[in-house]
Amino acid sequence: MNFKKAATFLLLALLSLFTSSCMDGEESVYGRVDEYGVQYSPTYMRGVVRYLKTMKPEKVKVISLDAKLNPIDSIEAALKVNDWGENIFSVVDRDYPYPVIKLVVTFPLGENEKMEFSQYVRLKESNIEVELSLPKALMSGRIETLMLEEDSTFERAEAQAVLDMRSAFNTNMDDVMSNNMTVYEYHGNTERLNGLLLYIYCRHEISDSVFYSTFNEFYKDFAKAGNVSDSLMAKSADAYLSTFMVLNDEAENIQFMSFSRDSVLGICHCDYDFFKRAYGISLALSSETFMSESEEYCKLDNEYSSYNGRTFVYDKALGFWRLQTSLEDVIGVCLFRKDSVTVNDGIRYHCEKYSGIWKEEPEE
Repeated sequence: MNFKKAATFLLLALLSLFTSSCMDGEESVYGRVDEYGVQYSPTYMRGVVRYLKTMKPEKVKVISLDAKLNPIDSIEAALKVNDWGENIFSVVDRDYPYPVIKLVVTFPLGENEKMEFSQYVRLKESNIEVELSLPKALMSGRIETLMLEEDSTFERAEAQAVLDMRSAFNTNMDDVMSNNMTVYEYHGNTERLNGLLLYIYCRHEISDSVFYSTFNEFYKDFAKAGNVSDSLMAKSADAYLSTFMVLNDEAENIQFMSFSRDSVLGICHCDYDFFKRAYGISLALSSETFMSESEEYCKLDNEYSSYNGRTFVYDKALGFWRLQTSLEDVIGVCLFRKDSVTVNDGIRYHCEKYSGIWKEEPEE
């Protein structure tokens, strides 16, 4: 332990007030105050598990730490579902030697495995609004690195981790830390993912095992240097893009929609900003795009993507960007307001007007 941290820990110890218990000759803690003079322990704790509504927590563990973030002891919190369907946890009055603790929430992974997400919490005078979330779990490794290797206080480490998250994922503060799991839909067949964004980065739409392994990859990258690799970003975008397809909906409208297990969360249309962040391409929906009299095309140039070299098309008649199908890459785009016929390798294809989809036709 370096001198600065040793001095801080000693100060905390000196500021703590003790009284002796009359029972069994044991010593009990009357109160502990931090370096700012705020009593943080003993304390009652209550909080909420703010993960996806489809993720059901099995338990929440509260771990007491020392000044080097080593575990001292732990207790399992009481966990229940409240009247609003939220998973809430609580811990009775308890003493914590150091004002930073670790909370670990556990979810099932298949029949026999578990997913564990841990985060650090700075205790205050009142600790009844603690929130457990995926962004805070991802940041925990970075906070630990900054505190132990760069001698940061928890407050400075947490603030820096948020800035690093914003930079690494090329997004704003609301998207980084948002607990809003609602999708905002906009014009042009687009939507904003809000608090669901990090789940898409972690490929939750594929499976729990892929989600957890991808989270751990991001966690290791981010903890070490405060950024994430371009290859991992592209892999996440590839997974998201693979769930999309062109189709006629029930109202006979052409859509470019995502179909996955996360469709129940409202994830259906494109978050074009996500592709800009992950791929480095701009699928702009500007006034110039809307006023354009012809289609626009954007070729994906990302060496880490399995879609490298593929093309996005902005169909003027539809008013949104979509990925060309593999067939369209060969025979050309089927545009919504055009009737086209072509032959490739002896097969006749018809792009019927207002269909937007090439269909194979039998030879006459």
